Amino acid sequence: MEDAKIQQSEGNQQERFPSVITTDDLVFELGKDVIDKLNKEKLLNSLLKKSKALEEQLEQLKAIPQKLEELQASNKLYEKKNRELGDELTKVRQESNTKTRELSAENKKLSDELITIQQDLDEKVKEVKKLSTKNRTTTPKKSASKSN
Repeated sequence: MEDAKIQQSEGNQQERFPSVITTDDLVFELGKDVIDKLNKEKLLNSLLKKSKALEEQLEQLKAIPQKLEELQASNKLYEKKNRELGDELTKVRQESNTKTRELSAENKKLSDELITIQQDLDEKVKEVKKLSTKNRTTTPKKSASKSN
């Protein structure tokens, strides 16, 4: 028995035997299969990359509820602290207003006392001036006799 050989034959053979496959037909079919395989590999690699990216995103999404719980707990603590600080600020403002009113009343009282003292002082000064002018008119005679 001899080994089978593929030989290119005349184009007539295709016409005589329509069911015979030529080398060109075989190469064409193999080429189509290779291209199809390569396209499928590229598509598969692309899908694998997308799948890995989606898995990473999924892992990140799984961590979000825990972070959300942490943030909510932190926010509750901030809210509590803000309420406490707000209450303290309100107390300080009330105390400040009370002290301001007290000091204003004390200031008014002291101002009134100063006005009264100033008026008394003015009256005393007037009296002293009157006495001084009276003494000047009557004193020069006495002072002249004392100096001799």
